[in-house]
Amino acid sequence: MKILHLTNGYFHTTLYRELLKHLKESDSEIEPETVVLSGKDEKNEPEAGVHDIKLFNKYDRYFYFHKQRKSFRAVKKVTNLGDINLVHAHFLFTNGGVALRIKKQYKVPYIVAVRNTDVNVFFKKLKHLRAYGVKIMEQAEKIIFLSEAYQDAVLETYVPLQKREDIRSKCEVIPNGIDQFWLDNKNIHTRDDDSKKINIVFAGRIDENKNCMAAVFACEKLIEKGYDVHYTAVGNVSSKEIFDSIKAKPFTECLPPKSKEELIELYKNQDIFLMPSKHETFGLSYAEAMTQGLPVIYTRGQGFDKQFPEGTVGYSVDCLDSDEIAEKILKILSGFNEMSSRCAENSGKFDWDIISKKYIKIYDVNKRI
Repeated sequence: MKILHLTNGYFHTTLYRELLKHLKESDSEIEPETVVLSGKDEKNEPEAGVHDIKLFNKYDRYFYFHKQRKSFRAVKKVTNLGDINLVHAHFLFTNGGVALRIKKQYKVPYIVAVRNTDVNVFFKKLKHLRAYGVKIMEQAEKIIFLSEAYQDAVLETYVPLQKREDIRSKCEVIPNGIDQFWLDNKNIHTRDDDSKKINIVFAGRIDENKNCMAAVFACEKLIEKGYDVHYTAVGNVSSKEIFDSIKAKPFTECLPPKSKEELIELYKNQDIFLMPSKHETFGLSYAEAMTQGLPVIYTRGQGFDKQFPEGTVGYSVDCLDSDEIAEKILKILSGFNEMSSRCAENSGKFDWDIISKKYIKIYDVNKRI
């Protein structure tokens, strides 16, 4: 079974490599072929089995349908579409539009994923393309969302009522997986119920989107209530202004990016993972922290929301409401030991072996015979 993977983000994350690795190692007869649509100035290391098409210039982004035609022509040149059983488009607008063209000309069915840029850029800001996004979903065999929260947001906000149930029937929620290292090194924490000391950690890019200052303000509110709070931010700095504002607080610590081995050691001395991002497709950092028994606080309506019932591994918050964030921190502490155990136990949901099997089943049901 030949599956054509279309993506434009392959070289910027390990997600696609992990999925393809598990697909190849499975007992199925899947033969994945990957086409990456890149910018002309991107310098990517060549990789066996991956067609890296350096196609786009700086103006292509402004002309969506021209870019789609250009992509379709390029894909036809590097792969034999007549032999493909199914196309897996990893982004709704950028790759799904190409998959739709392939289906029209070659009768190859496709599945499509909806990600952060689809929701928060294309659907939200590019109103003239909304109907086309819906059309891509209508023609897909399956629509993959990384979270139930994003699925509900797209269906209820952008899909016309008369088409909603038909499209919903094709939707499936499949999260991203995490590096097996985290799952092989699970840990849990215990705390004294009456302890006033709280260690809060964040790992990710320090920028406007990750919204670290809302976390810092929440910490200040807890300090005012008599708690001994320490906040640690780990990661690359994209906003020096935010970085300087964090460092200026006496209860904070900013650390450079760390390896997964170093992060695990750091997490052993932490209590809660707090990342109230403004936008988040999924948020691998939450799942990684869970493996170490750290309850998580995440943004309501964004990628990690509804992965688990509220209160199972943490709580959702309004990312701009530092009072609510502080309240949820205290709520976690009131049942911390049990929640820490549930975090480690439930982190198995993000095992790539489990996730790849879900994709294999979808491929098998929806392939062209």
